[in-house]
This record gives sequence, structure tokens and C-alpha cells, in this order.
Amino acid sequence: MKPAQLKPLAEVEAFSHVALEVSDLERSISFYREVLGLVVFHDDRANPSQPNIKGIVAGLGFELAQSARPAIVSQKSSQPRLTSPCLSFAVKNLQTAFASLTARGCVAQPEPSVTRGVRYFFFTDPDGHQLELIEFPAPVRVLADLAARLS
Repeated sequence: MKPAQLKPLAEVEAFSHVALEVSDLERSISFYREVLGLVVFHDDRANPSQPNIKGIVAGLGFELAQSARPAIVSQKSSQPRLTSPCLSFAVKNLQTAFASLTARGCVAQPEPSVTRGVRYFFFTDPDGHQLELIEFPAPVRVLADLAARLS
């Protein structure tokens, strides 16, 4: 039996975008371009109040904004911190991504984790934001695809 659906206080139509505050905008743009294929569609680096860019990663709106706060010292971690969000991106070939990021020094774990056929690993961006790359068994592409299978 499915639980009753409550009417939400806000009628959400769609997920809009991810916005991250970063300590070095240029470094973060390079990182996200190289690692996740960020394509910038709006460049507002000249904005005097908060330089930023808006782009797309795998069809997802992505915003990076220069922080006015002091830089955070990043630490490589194989597990996400409980107090920070984790941005998860599905990939077709996890082993290739893992090898590439390990060679670059981004990954702290010896091999990807596996849970019920789902393979994944965690790493951090230059500011310590937690990222996950995940590979689902076909035909599942993203976590939401599992809803029908698990309910």
C-alpha cells in the first residue's frame, strides 16, 4: 500500500538548477568543464557584486558564483559529509571515469563501491563540494527511474 500523498506547500513544476558558491571562479569553471563537460551559456564574471556563470552539465542548469568569504581548504574524501549536499551525476562508463579522476588525483577511494548492482564513487571539487558519479544497470539511467521498480 502506498502512503497518501500530502499536498505540498509549494507546487514544484521542475528542478531548476544547482548553484554553488566557489572560492576561485576561474579554477572552478576549469574543473567543471574538464571533469563534467560544463558548457557556459551566460558569463557574468564582470559582475562587481558577485561574479558568476550559468551553464549546463548533462542537461542540468548549473551556476557557479564567486564567494566573498575566505577560501575553504579542500580535502579529498571518498564519502560525502552529512552536512553538505552531494551532487550526483549518472555516467555510462564508471570505470573509465574512475580511472581518469584517480589519475588526476581527485579520488581518495581504492575502487568504486557497489550496492545492488549500482556502481558509484565520491570525490570533491576544488572547494570541497561533494560529487558522486554513479552507473545504474540498464535500462535505469537516473535514480528516479527506480521509482517504478521499487514501489
